[in-house]
Amino acid sequence: MITDKPKEDRVKESVQILRDIQQLGIPLDSPEVIELKQYLDSYIKDGICWSGSIMFLKYGRIADVTLPKRSDRAIEIVLRYVKTRKH
Repeated sequence: MITDKPKEDRVKESVQILRDIQQLGIPLDSPEVIELKQYLDSYIKDGICWSGSIMFLKYGRIADVTLPKRSDRAIEIVLRYVKTRKH
């Protein structure tokens, strides 16, 4: 039987995601990361799952985010490159 992800696991995975983002050179106080943190906070506190995209256009990326309910799945964030138009 697959159970809901425990709060402890949600915290550990969320902290690791934020560390990974910071190591990429994206500051934790950037608007994009603050938006991500809002989803992570709800996820940690209430187990609210979410799947969607956050625009990191300043960094030439879009983050596809999956915050899963099930304990057998990890948080997933994929940073895709965004092609920007040159004027």
